[in-house]
Amino acid sequence: MISNVQSLRMTEGTRNIEVTKSDKNKAILLALGYTEEELASIGQGEIDELLFNATEVIVTEQYIKIDVDGVETIFNKEDCLLEIEEVENDARMSLSSVLPPDGGGGTPSTSPNTAEKSYTSSDGYMKILTSMVYYSSTTNP
Repeated sequence: MISNVQSLRMTEGTRNIEVTKSDKNKAILLALGYTEEELASIGQGEIDELLFNATEVIVTEQYIKIDVDGVETIFNKEDCLLEIEEVENDARMSLSSVLPPDGGGGTPSTSPNTAEKSYTSSDGYMKILTSMVYYSSTTNP
C-alpha cells in the first residue's frame, strides 16, 4: 500500500532524480506488484488518469489453482511457485523413467518434447491482481 501518492519521491543513492508524473505513476504500480508487461497492456494514459487524484492505492495479489475436479486452491506467490516447481520435477522424473538413457536419441525435429523440456499439468494456475484506488472526497465527486 502506498499512501499520499502525490508526495512520492524517487531517489538514487543520496541524490534526487527528476522524474515525470507518468514515471512516478509507473513506479508506484511496479512497487505494488505490477509487471512491465501488465502496465504496457493498460497503457500509460489510462494509468495516469487512474492515479491523477489518488490518495491511496492498494493492490492484492493471489494465485489460484483449479484441479481436474474443479477444486480451487488459493496460494500466495511463493507457495504457488513451489507447487509448480514440484509438478515440473515430477514430470521430469516421469519422462526420464520412460526414455532411454540417451534421452531418446532423436533430434529436436523428431523428439520436440525432449528437446524443449516442456511439461504439462492437468491443473490450471492463474494470477489474480486486484487494485483499489482511493480518491480524496474534495478532488472527486
